Amino acid sequence: MRQQERNGVAAEKVAEDILQDFFTLALDWTIGDLNHQVQYADIVLTSRGIKRLLVEVKRPGSLRFDQPSLDRALAQAHRYADEQRVRSIAVSDGLVFYAADIVNGGLQRRSILRLDAPGHSLDAWWVSVDGIYRDPTPLDAGVDLSAPDPEAGGAPVRISSDDGLLHPKYKIPARCLSTIPLLDVPLVEEFDGVPATGSGAL
Repeated sequence: MRQQERNGVAAEKVAEDILQDFFTLALDWTIGDLNHQVQYADIVLTSRGIKRLLVEVKRPGSLRFDQPSLDRALAQAHRYADEQRVRSIAVSDGLVFYAADIVNGGLQRRSILRLDAPGHSLDAWWVSVDGIYRDPTPLDAGVDLSAPDPEAGGAPVRISSDDGLLHPKYKIPARCLSTIPLLDVPLVEEFDGVPATGSGAL
């Protein structure tokens, strides 16, 4: 984002690069899962051949929560998703990130994030490669993170646990661990060349 600090504006490509790092470094998607410029969509994420998430990318600093710019971007992504039969959409300018599911013609919130915030948010898990095909639920609902993908031939598995989400490998509450890297600097700063010194994913 230093380009924006120098010139007052940054190109949309900067936001795309930030999002690529976000999805691949933090959320376990691979570079091969990211498909750029699919029809009119900026990015479409696929898993096992299924289109999971369509992302509309905007110039850094152009989106604000609770502003018309966000609504317009969501409406645009919604149209593209309908054309490609994708059930989840997201819009981002590399700073603001908003994801939603298309439900009965409307939008249901999936994840809201600030990508320039330090640390991490459990809300990001719902757009990870293991979370995108699950319906978002409260953290105390008891969702088994190791449950197979129902669209890929598996059946969803739910558990009853007072501790909420369980880590897929260690089977302990997710509040004790994080599968999202802990960075001592925001992701957008890491993209600009500042090395991450966080502990990384467990």
